[in-house]
Amino acid sequence: MKPFYFAWTAPAETAFGPEHHVEDEKVFSFKLTQHEGEFPALEVELKNPRVGLLKAGRPVWAWFSWDRGLASGGAAGVDVVPLFRGRLVGVPENLQDELVRLSFVARPTDYAEQKAALAEAMRVAPYWDPLFLTPDQREVDDSVLEARTQLWHVDRVTHLLTASDIVTGEDGVLEFGASVGQRVLLYDDMNLTFGEPPLRKVQVSAELSWNQGGAGDVDVTPAIRAAFQAAGSGPYVFESYTGDGLVKDWPKAGAGIGSGWTVGAASAALFGLQAQPTFFFMSKSKSTVFAIGGGGYPSGLAISLRPAQGTFLGQDSSRIVVFPKYRLTGTVSLSFKASRSRVELVEFELNADTQAILTEVADAEVLRIALSTSFVGSDLDPESGTGHDGSAIGDIRLAHYLPTERGRRSLTYLIALARAKLLSRARTARLSFRTSFPDAVDLTCRHNALVADGRLPGGQVAGKVVSYELSIDGSVGEPVATVEIAASIGKGSTVTEEAGEPVYAEEGYVDPGYQFYDGATIMPFAGEVTYSDFTGPDEDDYDGVDLLDMRHGTVLRSCEVEDGPDAQEAHIASEVLLPGRPWQDPAEAAAALRSRPTKVRLDLVPLEGGPFTARYAITVSALSVPKTIDLEAA
Repeated sequence: MKPFYFAWTAPAETAFGPEHHVEDEKVFSFKLTQHEGEFPALEVELKNPRVGLLKAGRPVWAWFSWDRGLASGGAAGVDVVPLFRGRLVGVPENLQDELVRLSFVARPTDYAEQKAALAEAMRVAPYWDPLFLTPDQREVDDSVLEARTQLWHVDRVTHLLTASDIVTGEDGVLEFGASVGQRVLLYDDMNLTFGEPPLRKVQVSAELSWNQGGAGDVDVTPAIRAAFQAAGSGPYVFESYTGDGLVKDWPKAGAGIGSGWTVGAASAALFGLQAQPTFFFMSKSKSTVFAIGGGGYPSGLAISLRPAQGTFLGQDSSRIVVFPKYRLTGTVSLSFKASRSRVELVEFELNADTQAILTEVADAEVLRIALSTSFVGSDLDPESGTGHDGSAIGDIRLAHYLPTERGRRSLTYLIALARAKLLSRARTARLSFRTSFPDAVDLTCRHNALVADGRLPGGQVAGKVVSYELSIDGSVGEPVATVEIAASIGKGSTVTEEAGEPVYAEEGYVDPGYQFYDGATIMPFAGEVTYSDFTGPDEDDYDGVDLLDMRHGTVLRSCEVEDGPDAQEAHIASEVLLPGRPWQDPAEAAAALRSRPTKVRLDLVPLEGGPFTARYAITVSALSVPKTIDLEAA
């Protein structure tokens, strides 16, 4: 069937050449079609060759081409346009008839490999976020299209796989109409229809959860030292009249405290006064010494216990009572290991700025997208480099995810999901038309088409090519082309970012990244949509523990020394050395003092609890939708 050629080929014959300018079969009619997101297909009717078309060893691949020069009255073989290369699929129909119908598909032999490589390159923000996918879903190549306004496209000749946008074709705009320079538009074969109503809005909610964690040590010695000083100790030591017991009861390394705390490194020792008794009784002549709790001591030691060395003296008519003040050195470090359940809830609503095609706006559909993820703390971004622990949040000690740079990427991904749904459904107007065969042979589903005709709203309609058909009926003999485009019914509006007003300081006073701008908006998709900037959640029941700032000043609610040296001296003066009462029983005095031992009380912030929930209500502008058909035109 001149001027068309049909050549059987081997699978490896991927380059079209003169050897394919042949008629291996007598083609009576054909229909070459491609629909958006599908493989190109060729259906041919040819004279029955009366052979087994699928027998072993017989070629099943074919080149189909058109001789443009021959069709325009020129020489054959000079200007031949390849139209299709594909593989025979299925059993031929009507094998008993004079004509048989064969079906071919342009599916690349390396389709899986091409798609895997292309999908890998498309796993980038803001259209890809493994945070919201299970490990199995992350391996599915088609998942990269979820937040994109794109579909797979296979070239019917080269079999090159690409991703083509459903709104703006990558190969440009082809114009059809009656004007000079436009491609032919056949007057009687045009039909404008409307599909399902566009989405009015998409409501998005997402729950993000993780275990906030951290481990380390906090030296609380400075806080204990300050508490002792407030209780009457000197500035560099811990002092107590019951210091021997304090050393004995000093925290032991590894001891559990509870609420995520244990004792780390800890030690205490007496110095200066090495005697063990609580206090001494000795006669005024210093010839007799009684040591309570430690046995007898020579008078020389008793004499050495002078007030300058930190003793407290009391006396009656016959005896001097010496109470030694113990001096200690000590350290306490507390270890923590926290695991706290955190949940962030984010909600927003994305409206489409579209023309109305319904009399009742309320009838327009609202789509709800609800997602949840527990991978905020998982190893998703190991390539992020120094200072990043590989988790999505970047540092598992952080209390909030969404305000981080990575968290904003997740928010933008959610907006991209909603955007893709709205833009896809905004292409509700479908215009089909016919054009001349020569004007359509280079057309693909990577093109946009503009059709100019006074019968159309506003005089023209533009849109993405969603399908086309090149065909010829042998009984008629005239090749024809039918094209269908999808037009968006947006208003063609645009949005801009708002700089906002600086909150923390005058403009330029602080480095970039430290300032917050009230009223500022962020535009993740140029000219299409913005969201209001934020620094933290709208609501949060978090207890405020900052695992990035664990020091004694932040982890101690309080640190107090109970019955320190000042309190013990007051107790000795008022209760142990009773005025006017001679001592009869030294053990009674010892018991009275030991009833008020020095104690250190630490009140630590608990590191267990939760889940702590933060809520974000994000304000998002209406989505700007392209206006490629003007339904409101006069």
